[in-house]
Amino acid sequence: MSPFVPPQTTWQNEKCYEWGLKNDVDVKMTYIPSAEFWPKLTVSIEAGTPPDLVIKGWGGTVLAEREKIVPIDDVIERLGKDDIYPQKLTEATYKGHYYMLPNHFEISWYHVRTDLFKKAGVELPKNLEELLEVSRKVNQIEKGVYGFGIPFGLKSSDAIYHLLDYSYVYGAGIAKGRKPEDVLIGKEPYRTGWKKGFEYLRTYWKEKLTPPDSPEWTDASNNVAYIGGAVAIAFNPPSIWYAVMTGKPELAAVTKLWSIPDDPLDMNDEYAYVLKGPNSDLAKDLLYSIYADKDKYREVYCKAGGYYALPIFKSQMEKVAKEWETRAAFVTQFIQNPKEVAEKTKGSVPPAIQPLEK
Repeated sequence: MSPFVPPQTTWQNEKCYEWGLKNDVDVKMTYIPSAEFWPKLTVSIEAGTPPDLVIKGWGGTVLAEREKIVPIDDVIERLGKDDIYPQKLTEATYKGHYYMLPNHFEISWYHVRTDLFKKAGVELPKNLEELLEVSRKVNQIEKGVYGFGIPFGLKSSDAIYHLLDYSYVYGAGIAKGRKPEDVLIGKEPYRTGWKKGFEYLRTYWKEKLTPPDSPEWTDASNNVAYIGGAVAIAFNPPSIWYAVMTGKPELAAVTKLWSIPDDPLDMNDEYAYVLKGPNSDLAKDLLYSIYADKDKYREVYCKAGGYYALPIFKSQMEKVAKEWETRAAFVTQFIQNPKEVAEKTKGSVPPAIQPLEK
């Protein structure tokens, strides 16, 4: 898929061409917009002309189950399995083998307007109940600025993860297996958890704490609302921060990123995997070569995007933590140590990437 941070594209190009020259292989790369990725990939697989390697792709466990991709245990070992966070290895596992390399941690942070928080006399929320109270107090503290921009409706995948995250906090559950009797949604106490999650979100709508057009929002809309000054809080990975950092310095100066303690949310759904075919071994070697320079991966893939992506390697996360501790550039937006927040996650939330046997 196409990265939104230009240095990532340059990095991937350089690593691929460098490997191609070294191994006398003609490497051809295609960048695909995210909305077109899955249809184009599945069509190419059905036509018998799949790519050899996918970077930043979706649906790896589905492809593993259908035997369209190959295990990459050897790549994981070469990269240093002990240097990769265990929750990331779990996401990559299917039937005892590693089929994917997770690209990063993608933490959803509360982007908060510190100037409006100060004006309303409120502190950072420590749980969902405090988040609701803070949203009430900052709502319309300046005319036209809503407390919390929450996507509703079916046009935004962001709406789904808001619902999932908040409902899970209240004890909701979907399934414990793949049999009909394993479905939990209608069973207690999970049913009550869903009802509480729905009611919690409904409160923001009933009390007009979110913009009136939020049921029509797409994935970009909460970003646009925050960047445009329409909301005081937005819950999103740091694509919002990257936009204000690079384009609205006056807003960047009053924006901080916060994670509610004990409820960090990892939204990564992007993985690297190798398609089954005559070039699988070459593709695995290329995959290794891209990520083998871990410092470059952190500097270009992670840091250049304002740490939208946090590294999967423990050794590199230590360097992020050192940057945060010394208040280095590119980490001053984080109120908490991003390493500590990432380490509290229990695995990425989007269900499409979870191992199918779990």
